Amino acid sequence: MPLLFATERHAYFYDDATRLVFPTEGYEKEYLEQIEHDHGTLDMEVLNREPRLQELSQKIKQYGLFVTPQPQTPVFTQEQMEERLRKEGIAHLCLTLTEACNFRCKYCVYSDHYGLNSGYSNEQMSLDTAKAAVDLYMSNNMESIQYNPNLSISIGFYGGEPLLNFSTIQGVVQYVEEKYKSYFSRMVFSVTTNGYLLDRKRLQFLLDHHFAISVSLDGDQEEHDRNRITVSGKPTFDIVFNNLLMLDEMYREQSAHNDEIYPYSLLITYDNISDLSRLNKFFAQHPNLDSRIARITRVKDLNSDYYNNSEQADNLVIQKQQASKDEFIGLVRAGRPLTNFIRKYVQGLIFEPSMNINYAHNPLGGLCVPGISKLTVDVNGQFHMCEKISPQYPIGDIHQGLNMEQQTQILNKGLSVIREKCQDCKVRSLCNICYVTLEQEGAEFGIPEGYCDYFQDWMKSAFSLYYSLLEENPELSIF
Repeated sequence: MPLLFATERHAYFYDDATRLVFPTEGYEKEYLEQIEHDHGTLDMEVLNREPRLQELSQKIKQYGLFVTPQPQTPVFTQEQMEERLRKEGIAHLCLTLTEACNFRCKYCVYSDHYGLNSGYSNEQMSLDTAKAAVDLYMSNNMESIQYNPNLSISIGFYGGEPLLNFSTIQGVVQYVEEKYKSYFSRMVFSVTTNGYLLDRKRLQFLLDHHFAISVSLDGDQEEHDRNRITVSGKPTFDIVFNNLLMLDEMYREQSAHNDEIYPYSLLITYDNISDLSRLNKFFAQHPNLDSRIARITRVKDLNSDYYNNSEQADNLVIQKQQASKDEFIGLVRAGRPLTNFIRKYVQGLIFEPSMNINYAHNPLGGLCVPGISKLTVDVNGQFHMCEKISPQYPIGDIHQGLNMEQQTQILNKGLSVIREKCQDCKVRSLCNICYVTLEQEGAEFGIPEGYCDYFQDWMKSAFSLYYSLLEENPELSIF
């Protein structure tokens, strides 16, 4: 079935089978709206018989609309998983170096607002544990080189705050470069940090070893310090901001004579209270930082009570943020010069709902292959699918290796939900639903109540915004 959406000027429908969008009007539009309202199906006899629907009938025949079968959701065997691992290797190794953090960000997934995730602790990953994880990762990928000679190595350091265990970062990098660099032509290290501990010595090490550095900064002092505070409740903006200025200076000096250095990036998180217009002014005043914004993300409300308070639900606050959103869209519509902040924000409004952007149908939907798309290792050496999911879905450890039986069970349990609930979805090939969305207590999977309607409405909004901008400027280059 088509997904109907409209701008102020025109109506359209999106067909998930072909991923095509068509304008629609008149009786054709009324017919599709009636089908959608009644949850019915298109009747080709009616379409062929009714003159006013001849154009729709021709579109369906010419482009194969609404009749191309959705991909059959597969059932994986353990042998297939083992074959996939052997040929593809493991795309990314994520080492959770510590469960400790020097911050207590109010929206953090380890806070009390997110019940399924574990909280903070003082546990840290030892260098021996990290080396064991690296050895398993490398041994798998060295076997996969024969199938993919260009296979690259990607190792990320995560937390907590990973710089609290900086000695293990140094130890891992030295170990990898000494033992494995000759086997792989491309090795990428990355770190995601709150930026508080980025002194000159640490930065020099990270830059010298070509780290992709991601730092969280939520904007100006007032906005950043509202949510991002230390364990003792102190503000953090001044130190993080000054460290970023130092990072920017060192990066520019080093990148001037080193083509291999990776750009650093900024990660911004906002909620209903955030003053987006003020944040845009802040980044406009700091163009070097503005150019490094990689992602602007709204605090998630899935499996969370973060927004269950009067401040976040205040209508005046929400209206003020909507006014900023309308202001940004107006600038895009008018073709005005944009800050990177506005560009990334508007991109997020349009593309964040649809993270599954493969042009071919993906039978896995938004699900990854556990332990192959990414392998996350916790401080104790347990293996998990990713750093975002709760610890109730382990897939092995450094002693026993990957548990292919468990990986296969998890993938098939996730796919069974898609098989049962998603076959007739209007936006299945766009859906970003993954294990983090599906996770429930007791290591089960299920689609949260109301999620599908919510996602379809989100996609309608994204399509409407995008096509309203294209109507104004078909050559729109913001994306």
